[in-house]
Amino acid sequence: MKHAHRPKLSDRLSQIAIALDSGNGEAQLAFSAAERLDELESQLRDVKAAALYLRSTMAQVDSLLRHEQLFGQHPDDEPIDLARIKVAACLRTVCGMDFVS
Repeated sequence: MKHAHRPKLSDRLSQIAIALDSGNGEAQLAFSAAERLDELESQLRDVKAAALYLRSTMAQVDSLLRHEQLFGQHPDDEPIDLARIKVAACLRTVCGMDFVS
């Protein structure tokens, strides 16, 4: 099912600012708010992508710890070593994210 296109909230704020601008700076304030909203939407997309990666990788770690073989895993690979590598990758992802800006 295809979702209807919804304009970004920041675009709607910009349109409202143009419509309401009386020359007293209201438009600039709305444009600043729209820019900040764009930044936050971008950060949210990054967090969502990281969350999907972490969820997938941790599911693989869970499988490895239950001694299940992953697709593409070499038979000689030690499951615990692969699990350590995957957990380390998850930690690097989380440590590299800026959650306070």
